[in-house]
Amino acid sequence: MVIEEFFNSLLRPGKYPLFTFTCGIFGCGSYYVEVIHKEENITWLTEQIPFKDQNVSTDKEFVFSRNHMLEVAEELRQKLDELQNIINHTK
Repeated sequence: MVIEEFFNSLLRPGKYPLFTFTCGIFGCGSYYVEVIHKEENITWLTEQIPFKDQNVSTDKEFVFSRNHMLEVAEELRQKLDELQNIINHTK
């Protein structure tokens, strides 16, 4: 996942380069997600099935509650801060 784009997608709707291949470089097995904001929900419309097992029967539309997405974003921010602190202390 492209972390910066994830946080941007919480601020405004649009098409974002959210998912990357394991190398982390967008363009190498990566794809965009159309992000739609509604009052209570945030919807992701994916270009392809985001699961390794392409035989998994699923839709390309994922609906998340806005509150849950904000909670996840806060947890991610905290983890990134912790990682940055570890990096700073090992220098």
